[in-house]
Amino acid sequence: MEKSAIPEETETIAAKRSKRLTQKILEARQKLNQRKAWWSNALVEILIVGIVFVLNVYLVIEYFDTFAYETAFSGPVIPLTIKLVQVFNVSYLKALQLVNIFFFMFFPISMYVFIRHFTERKLAAVTGILIISLPYYPFAETRINAALLAQDSAHMASLVIIPFALITMHKFIKEGKTSNLIFVSLTTALIALASPFGLLTYLIISLVVTFSEVLLGKGRLKLTRLIFALIIGAGLTSFWYNPGFIYWIITGPMGSDLKGTLSRLIPMTFFTLPILATFGYLLFDRKPQLQSLFVSFFLLVSFLVLSSAGGGIFSLHPSRYVPELGISLAFFIGIVFVRIGDYISMRELKINKAKPGINGKTLIRSATVLVLVMLIVGVILGKENVSQPRKVLGYWSQVEKSEIWMARDEVRGSFVILGYIITFSSVSALGFVSLEARKEQKSKIVKSYKV
Repeated sequence: MEKSAIPEETETIAAKRSKRLTQKILEARQKLNQRKAWWSNALVEILIVGIVFVLNVYLVIEYFDTFAYETAFSGPVIPLTIKLVQVFNVSYLKALQLVNIFFFMFFPISMYVFIRHFTERKLAAVTGILIISLPYYPFAETRINAALLAQDSAHMASLVIIPFALITMHKFIKEGKTSNLIFVSLTTALIALASPFGLLTYLIISLVVTFSEVLLGKGRLKLTRLIFALIIGAGLTSFWYNPGFIYWIITGPMGSDLKGTLSRLIPMTFFTLPILATFGYLLFDRKPQLQSLFVSFFLLVSFLVLSSAGGGIFSLHPSRYVPELGISLAFFIGIVFVRIGDYISMRELKINKAKPGINGKTLIRSATVLVLVMLIVGVILGKENVSQPRKVLGYWSQVEKSEIWMARDEVRGSFVILGYIITFSSVSALGFVSLEARKEQKSKIVKSYKV
């Protein structure tokens, strides 16, 4: 064996790994410096998000003079919000419509924070929320029809809460921390008490996000954290969804609808889930830079399958999850759009090294601005597509209860008491964990001073 073939003492596996990591960090910093553009400024970012907010106000401004339809609620969150508005001497249906409009207007801001958190790219977030705001099917039009012209306002309102819950869920799965656990448990309970349909959306996205994290390592720990957070969240809602009521939903008449949906959904997932799981593992395993692409793609596929199984996408009575399909599609397009720009930029960088003087940065940025302007114009021109408010007359003053709420009222006795005990125990557990975390933090501070 030649002497040159024998590795030196410094050529250990740890040293090589450290060298590769350093190289990746340098490459990442170089890419970040290359991608930095005029929209990276904080003031410009606020201005752009403000423009999108104004566009959404523009889409629904005619609905301020209308009354909402009589809507049945399954949980107490939206009725309590309506009561707060009624303090200002507003009728019930008018208050409900104002609440619906409020949640619609602020949804793009919620999604902006969500997309930016997962992609760490402002351009992807801006592109995504502009697509979400397009007043066409399956984007903003579906949410306006569901919340302002139909009876699915609680479901649409829950979509504003879900992004914030998911961000903290993601942080808790990755980092742990008591503060993340408390927030994710509270927001999970809030979603459940707002809309059962919104809760299903939240659970689906949580599973996809967790799977993406499992592919990056420490799978058991992350799955355990997800389950623990969901258990605490479920415990906080037990005063409303008590065990007897849950049993009645599964075994009673409403359970037949659930079984019908599952009977259509399970055969589809039986074939698609293993393929997607294998596909995800092969392409995204140990690749954190592709996590956002993984999450957006799998959400798109998940809600495509769920919408197809729950009534169809383009049928006369489409699935209630078509708005989520539109949101996932916008999320995916925003990421793909940015990655195409990155790919072209990297190609231009290689060309510049070979042939100095050729610069495509100006062209790419011009194309980006053009796309954003076209999306803004699309929102403005598409307003006629959703500007047909129906003035519903009446001054309804009582909260309309859905079948779920009325069925809950029928469950009495020990199950109700058990539900309150579970909720109290969950709150106590969160309080205990919080106190222990504070004690541990104080002891660390004291030790640091002693040292």
